[in-house]
Amino acid sequence: MTLIQNPVLPGFNADPSIIRVDDTYYIANSTFEWFPGVRLHESKDLQHWDLLPSPLSTTALLDMKGNPSSGGIWAPALSHADGKFWLVYTDVKITEGAFKDMTNYLTTATDIRGPWSDPIKLNGVGFDASLFHDDDGRKYIVQQTWDHREYHHPFDGITLTELDTRTLKLKTGNSTNPLSRHCRCARRGATPLQTERILLSFRRSGRDRIHPSGGCRAF
Repeated sequence: MTLIQNPVLPGFNADPSIIRVDDTYYIANSTFEWFPGVRLHESKDLQHWDLLPSPLSTTALLDMKGNPSSGGIWAPALSHADGKFWLVYTDVKITEGAFKDMTNYLTTATDIRGPWSDPIKLNGVGFDASLFHDDDGRKYIVQQTWDHREYHHPFDGITLTELDTRTLKLKTGNSTNPLSRHCRCARRGATPLQTERILLSFRRSGRDRIHPSGGCRAF
């Protein structure tokens, strides 16, 4: 077994999302309010990483004017299916107060080096979204939902919304909370699912799995 010294990506490389396609690993990281928003690297051995062109390399693809400190791009989620790379990310314009000005986007590319498609706006009801590719060809956005109401916990659980694979827009009226009966979080005073943030979703061994952060287990 080869030992790898951490960190494999030194410096500022937050919110890593890693996948393997054939014999190559790819990792996406957020740079928050700093350009280019999302960094991509590739590696054959998980130890030596090469920087790739950013998928959001122009202001036409990402306008970061007005992004506050610790705002900008949060938790990009990289995946590969149907011969394409899929990237879901959140652009956060306001971080203070009850209301968060945030929008989730989707962009795709047949080559990791681009060109990437113009970002498609998905929604603005939460952040840290990822894309789940089901075996039957259907796709779903899995995300944390934000509750701005006074006296309500701001983390309002996890929602699953189907993506129209033709238009790449979310289908209306079909959002569900897949974990409403299964999670009791560790944070004192929190109700189920109220501490969930970054979400990773995939299928393995015939079962659908969601791995949230915030003191909870996987499902």
